[in-house]
Amino acid sequence: MSLDRGAERRLFHLMGSHLGVATRHQAEALGVTRTRLEQLLRHGYIRRIGYGVYAHAASRLDWQGTVMAATLSVKGSVASHRTASALFIEGAPPAPIDLLVARSDCVRPFQLLGSRVVVHLTRFLPARERCRVGPIPATMPARTLLDLAAVERADELDEVLGELLALRRVRADAIEQFLRDPRHRKVRGAPALREALERATVLEVGKTESWAERQFRRLIAAHEIPHPVPQLEIRGPQGGLIGRADFAWPAAWLIVEVDGRRWHSGMRAQRRDRARDVRAAKAGWRTLRFSAGQIDSCPEAVLSELRTVLSGAEAGI
Repeated sequence: MSLDRGAERRLFHLMGSHLGVATRHQAEALGVTRTRLEQLLRHGYIRRIGYGVYAHAASRLDWQGTVMAATLSVKGSVASHRTASALFIEGAPPAPIDLLVARSDCVRPFQLLGSRVVVHLTRFLPARERCRVGPIPATMPARTLLDLAAVERADELDEVLGELLALRRVRADAIEQFLRDPRHRKVRGAPALREALERATVLEVGKTESWAERQFRRLIAAHEIPHPVPQLEIRGPQGGLIGRADFAWPAAWLIVEVDGRRWHSGMRAQRRDRARDVRAAKAGWRTLRFSAGQIDSCPEAVLSELRTVLSGAEAGI
């Protein structure tokens, strides 16, 4: 079977730019007929992964590709809730995949092979509350937070809010303006999101702390640990910005990063964190990382390690 036809090449190029997936309608728009799709399927060049959704047989879909396939499987849907927040923050893939779709759109029963998908219905999903993370359609950060506020615990919502603000995916004043929209004032998650904004602590540099960072700051304050510099700019030997440290003790050349429960556990986030730690080490800084779970359940171990490093720095070790 020959694969040198232009339509097929365009189809595989589209799959490559859309995280490995494409729909039957997209294939037909490129000139690949249904009959030709079935031939490609039978000969093992593509595989069906959902209703009218196909993937290149040689590619293994990652989590983002699976999310893309899910949005293609449900007409008019976008990634939402925990899924959208993980896309923005590049955190660990949550399960199940959350999709949001307007009630006016046609929602048909569907199955995405190997994945559980939850479809949330809404009466109101205008274009201004949608965006794309790469090729994936998703709810805008403010809308994502509003939807999460209706289903998440307060501490989890605080953590997501803190991460999105820290990464500058959204501004606090933009969320406040979003909540003033008459369509959002009485939505189920609106009161919880307003309370989360009130709890957020804004530092001098304008970065809002995550819930885990606030817990760490309270922990060291209660145990007479020397006060750190929050959000210190760490620069390399040539003056280039490496990043902002959650907490730093410049005299000890020590950085402490507080990693959220889920957002620093994804593979891409871990690689990014390791690369930054290496750059900081080359500039003379030592980095300690504590997870939210460690701060919650093992505070004495966190304090012990921190005291050891700080006392060693004072002794010139």
